[in-house]
Amino acid sequence: MLKILYIVFSVLTGLLAGYSLISGATWTAPYIVLLLGIALLLTGIDERMKDKKGLGNISIFAGLFSIVIAISIFMTPG
Repeated sequence: MLKILYIVFSVLTGLLAGYSLISGATWTAPYIVLLLGIALLLTGIDERMKDKKGLGNISIFAGLFSIVIAISIFMTPG
């Protein structure tokens, strides 16, 4: 189940990044960071379930950090 969610969020991230590159739309950057953070979080959870705690912890931390950064970008006025 986690693998399917990881693939879905990775494909969505790739599609949104491709759209951003082709159209030059910069408003998509926070959404790309958010989707990438969710994908990293899912990777970390999957690695922790496989007893790879080191890589899992790093992925979870990076995913949560990316999600916090994306939320802070959403909260900024302007």
